[in-house]
Amino acid sequence: MLYYNQCYHGTTQDSKDLIIKEKKFTYKERKNHWLGYGAYFFLEDKDKAIWFINVNTNPEVLNKPKCIITAKIQIEDKKILNLDTEAGRKNLSDFVKSLEKENLNIPNVKNDEKHCLIINLYVEYFKMQAVKYTFHDNKIAYDDLNVCNADYSEISNNNIQLNVIDQKIIDFDNLVVENLKRGRLS
Repeated sequence: MLYYNQCYHGTTQDSKDLIIKEKKFTYKERKNHWLGYGAYFFLEDKDKAIWFINVNTNPEVLNKPKCIITAKIQIEDKKILNLDTEAGRKNLSDFVKSLEKENLNIPNVKNDEKHCLIINLYVEYFKMQAVKYTFHDNKIAYDDLNVCNADYSEISNNNIQLNVIDQKIIDFDNLVVENLKRGRLS
């Protein structure tokens, strides 16, 4: 069993009220969700959730009071597609090869759309409850920390994300909400 106790989700205060009332995170199915359809959380990094909700340009979010929800998530080891592990990446790669072997070709679309489609198919086929991956972003350079140019030793701007598909794994009875004022925790 895997336990994630620091799962952070940025949202509006209106949406937070609905989440608590209905015990459900709602989301729009976009064809470019990088880890498939589901409710996304930043693991162990509340600041990333704050940053994400603050830069969100969705008209439904802009100029509305925002908050961060902290959730605890418990999941069986075999019910998570962990793309941070060799096994997880190999399983997903083998799945794609099996689709191709059956002549079920993946459309020639942009990478993010392809990832979303493949992960959605994998999750549905294997009844996964969540998908986890660490994204790397080199838009922020830590020149004071990185003294050589070797990529393998670089400290970079990462974020670990957990996409929860089966929301039964979320402990809705113990959500913690922190309101933001002027983009910061109040």
